Amino acid sequence: MGSDEGPSFWEGLVPNLKIMAVRDDFGKAEIMESSFKDDPRWGGAFVDKFGLPMIMWNEKPYYVNKPGASSQDQALLLVKLQNSFLQQKLLMQVKLSGQFFVGVLWGTQRLKVQARL
Repeated sequence: MGSDEGPSFWEGLVPNLKIMAVRDDFGKAEIMESSFKDDPRWGGAFVDKFGLPMIMWNEKPYYVNKPGASSQDQALLLVKLQNSFLQQKLLMQVKLSGQFFVGVLWGTQRLKVQARL
C-alpha cells in the first residue's frame, strides 16, 4: 500500500497500536475491519485461496502479512532469538546455583554421616 493510498498517520495510529499487540494475521484483519468499517475506502477482509487473510482498500486487495520474509519478519526473528538467548542464560544461572545448593546439601549430609562414625 503506497503512502498516498493508506489511512493518514492520525487515522491509523490507534489501529496500528492494536495491530502491533496481535500476533495472528486473522486478528489483525479483525482489528482493521472494526477500525475502518465506516470508511468508504474500506472494502472488507477476506481469505484468499491459500487461506491467507487479505483486506480490500480503495478497491485493491492487500495481504495482511505478505507471504515470504519481510523486514518485519526479520526484526521479529531477531527479537525472538534475543529473548531465547536471555532465557537460556537465566536458566543456566538457575541450574548452576541449583547445583551449588545440591552440592552444599550433599556435603552437609556427608559431614553428618562422618560425624556419627
